[in-house]
Amino acid sequence: RKFMFEVMLPAFLFIALTMAMLQMLNYRKRHNALTTTTAAATECCTPSSCLLEFLLHLSSYTANAALLCFVLYILVYPVQFLTQRSLAITLPIIKDDQRSLEILIYAAVLLKLIFICVHFWRISHFDLFLIDWERPRSCEANHFTLKNNLDTS
Repeated sequence: RKFMFEVMLPAFLFIALTMAMLQMLNYRKRHNALTTTTAAATECCTPSSCLLEFLLHLSSYTANAALLCFVLYILVYPVQFLTQRSLAITLPIIKDDQRSLEILIYAAVLLKLIFICVHFWRISHFDLFLIDWERPRSCEANHFTLKNNLDTS
């Protein structure tokens, strides 16, 4: 049981930190390339926006790591219970482990909820430009000639 909290969880958190750093570097690279192709100085990748992106992705990956650690604990513990040679584990989950798992789940759900709220906020404020392919005929330059052709036929 200690292996899960002392080895697996820090390893998953280190992987989450690495993935968040890679996401931040990718974000900086994309926005720096965007500002060089377009001459707009307002779209520059500021350190605060990079830090917020890093924290956002770190919260998401940390939540994924915590939930993965929880799932592995839930899957490994019954196998360990069934394969013991002498009676060492009698309860399904010890009280201390149960409290640790509750804290782990609550923190993971809160972090994932923050990430999902920010993601939905960004999606709802996405500007989408649609071209109106089906314009009414009145907008055409030769509208009067078309109307006259229809009236005479």
